[in-house]
Amino acid sequence: MTNAVTLELMQRIDQVFADHNVDGIVASFAPDGVFDNAIGSEVHGARYAGHAEIRSFYETLFASASDVKWAKTDIRISGNKV
Repeated sequence: MTNAVTLELMQRIDQVFADHNVDGIVASFAPDGVFDNAIGSEVHGARYAGHAEIRSFYETLFASASDVKWAKTDIRISGNKV
């Protein structure tokens, strides 16, 4: 991803998640990006690295829980981390 991390970028990413747009979700990660799911056996939860693993996770999630939604309580941006 070449975009600077901004609130506007986060709002666009939030929308692809709300739309269950797997292509948009995957595109919001760098090719070697990492998604840490809070649920999992490791201290960081379950880790999905790279576009293929991230895509597989979200395709499976949306197929099994088509009404899944995320509630934001806070958005913090520090450097390239949100």
